[in-house]
Amino acid sequence: MNRYLSIIFITLVMLSAACGSRSDAPVDRQNGQDESETVAVTDSVTVEMEILMEEIEQAAGELDELLDELDAGGTP
Repeated sequence: MNRYLSIIFITLVMLSAACGSRSDAPVDRQNGQDESETVAVTDSVTVEMEILMEEIEQAAGELDELLDELDAGGTP
């Protein structure tokens, strides 16, 4: 059970790091993209990552409940 929670935690950390590095990316002025467009895209990505992290946390809770049922000898 702890193994699954560790995997989920590592996944969340990696997603957070990816989201953070995306927001720190320099503005690409060669493609005509201004700073406000970059901020809008970054905000959109951040919202999507937060939604995904909430879904992962919910799935982790459901997995934890199923593992508890299996440990108790019941069927999920």
